[in-house]
Amino acid sequence: MDVGGPVEISVRRNVFAGKHHLTTVHRIDADRAVVAPPRKVWRLHAGPCQDAGFVAERAEVGEFREALFGVRIPERPGAFRQFCAALGPRVITEFNYRLNSRSRAEIFVGMSTRSREDAREVLSKLNAMGYETSDLTGSEMAKLHVRHMVGGHAQGVQRERLCRFEFPERPGALLQFLDTLGGRWNISLFHYRNHGSDAGRVLAAFEVPPSDDAAFEGFLADLGYFYQVADGDEAYRRFLGPA
Repeated sequence: MDVGGPVEISVRRNVFAGKHHLTTVHRIDADRAVVAPPRKVWRLHAGPCQDAGFVAERAEVGEFREALFGVRIPERPGAFRQFCAALGPRVITEFNYRLNSRSRAEIFVGMSTRSREDAREVLSKLNAMGYETSDLTGSEMAKLHVRHMVGGHAQGVQRERLCRFEFPERPGALLQFLDTLGGRWNISLFHYRNHGSDAGRVLAAFEVPPSDDAAFEGFLADLGYFYQVADGDEAYRRFLGPA
């Protein structure tokens, strides 16, 4: 396709505590300028987080470095951890879940892959292990919309406690995090996305009866991760809380 001229890329970057606006005009990259007469210019705007993240996500999927799956797993404490262990050493890039049924859980999961054939092998392995799995990598609906919409109000949740966590991001970190959580309380909400930063961020909710409050708070204090209890969050109440 003839775009009629060079590409202008406008990138905003956060530098330390301040904001630095870097605009590259008539430039292919940050180090090599391309001098050209003024002509029609197409702009790709990579904003502070959202747009740049969108570009990166589509690049990963387009180059078959990330595969997206819809997986059905048992709804019981410890099922998340068992599923992650079944994947082996693979890097999980995304994990979205919301309690919907007491018998099964539907999760949206992304993972790093080496090729399209590698993704097919993962699909076959999961189905062979008894996980009902669909490959969503080629679904525009999944990539553009569904991955951001997994959740909603849950029916029948029994006294949910909502927490935010941060842990060091490295291979196997999510599995280690789930190991640390253990299976004492049922996880009723879980959202994780690997953005390539040095910290993994998780939003999770647990079904905790009032009699377990002291034990739960002690468990949080002993985790060794940064955490924040977010039970009263307005966005959660409006869009994710118990129905």
